Amino acid sequence: MVFGAIPGAESEAVIYPGLYIIAFGTGGIKPNVSTFGADQFDDDNEQDKKEKESFFNWFYWSINLGALISYTLVAYICQYGIAGLGGEDWGFFIGFIIPAVSMALAILAFYSGTPKFTIKPPSGSILSAACGMIFEAAVTRRNEAPEAEYWLHRASRRYNGSYPDSLVKGMSYATKLAPFLMLLVPYWLCYSQMSTTFQNQGCQMDLSFGGADIPVSALNLFDTVAILMLVPVFDMVVFPAMKASGAPVSMLQKIGWGFVFAILAMGAAAVVEVIRKSNVPEEEYTGLDSFLADKDHISACKDANNFDPRKFQSWYSDRSLDEPTNCWSICSDLDADGSLSFDCIECDPVPQAASLSVLWQVPQFLLVGTSEILASVTAMEFFYSQTPSNMRSISAALNLLTTALGSWATIPLVLVVNANKSDAWVPDDLNKGHLEQFFVVIVAIMVVNLAAFMWFAKGYKYVKATELKALAEEDDDHVEVTKELRSENEGGGDDDDDDDDAVKFA
Repeated sequence: MVFGAIPGAESEAVIYPGLYIIAFGTGGIKPNVSTFGADQFDDDNEQDKKEKESFFNWFYWSINLGALISYTLVAYICQYGIAGLGGEDWGFFIGFIIPAVSMALAILAFYSGTPKFTIKPPSGSILSAACGMIFEAAVTRRNEAPEAEYWLHRASRRYNGSYPDSLVKGMSYATKLAPFLMLLVPYWLCYSQMSTTFQNQGCQMDLSFGGADIPVSALNLFDTVAILMLVPVFDMVVFPAMKASGAPVSMLQKIGWGFVFAILAMGAAAVVEVIRKSNVPEEEYTGLDSFLADKDHISACKDANNFDPRKFQSWYSDRSLDEPTNCWSICSDLDADGSLSFDCIECDPVPQAASLSVLWQVPQFLLVGTSEILASVTAMEFFYSQTPSNMRSISAALNLLTTALGSWATIPLVLVVNANKSDAWVPDDLNKGHLEQFFVVIVAIMVVNLAAFMWFAKGYKYVKATELKALAEEDDDHVEVTKELRSENEGGGDDDDDDDDAVKFA
């Protein structure tokens, strides 16, 4: 990314591989870092057990501290550069160096602390065993063992299945989490609006503040600020106070309240959009008129040159220039000087920004940040604490997958609401759309999602830490026995297949 940002040498061939490498590295870090951190606490130690309850809150807090630096220092440098270090032209180069150096230092710190970490050895992939258990229980033995208390137990040896009882029991805990994973997807749909429609909305608002312009992306700062300010409040005041009063808040209740705050955020965004549209200038500038008029209300995120018929006229005469993307020719008549006649040029109306301050968006960002503390942080804790130790990384990975699916869900949803091209809800120029209705649709989706979540939560029975610990001990004992069997049979060619599976997947 650093090399791809060198002025004059910018290349998609460098930038895109850099982005994919970041995604690849993130895929390795994110599912494991929270699990690894939580594993550092000993559940048999009361002090560790108490501190572990706060770990995920402060883990998320530290993530957002990094985001704060990104949205302020790094974003400013990328956009405006540093005088004496190349200025604006070298902004992205200098900006990308900061996270590159930070990651190098983080790796150094991580490896220097390795001798002090509690490291649980890898026990093999659970994926193939999980697929085998599900297939056996749902297909090959679906009509067997009707007395089994849970459908997946049909695959256990207790009911003449192929898999160790402890492994099946642990997998049954994990499968009961599936509804909650699916119900997190709509929540992340809400969250993803911060980097999509919230940005589009901000682009057509008044960005001026104190004699300077606020970068649209800087509004994400308020989401981060909400988390940095409220995590300590929830962790040290709200949750302990409720526990002391005899009304502790369960993990699923926290997630449910997170959904409520997400609904409020989408509602706030819809209200802001209605007010924003009522403050858009009535004049619609097109053609030369738009460039003879006051440009103060042109959307900050649009390049005015793309709507300038004079730029199109110049491009028409010299194709080596950049072509304005929002102008086109309707005839080929030339003026006396050989230039394309302005009568032959049409351009889209210049998108107008409302006079409403972009700071009106602050509440919706704060509400999303509050929802993250309750839903996102607690989801990490929930999926960690409710799965056996050998399934926690994959549980964390599936939790992160819901984030990606929620972000992706914005795409088909926008395609649906924009199906009528003559009346698109989320067009390039929001003044001609119905963004407020788009937010209302998301509110409706989340209300239905919350109702479903409450239904599943009502019937969910929490798995106690002692149960998971006992299950892990059963797995450890089984692994030791089967390893001994394999050692005895080594070279004999008659290893038991079931024992092999137990060693590989336990």
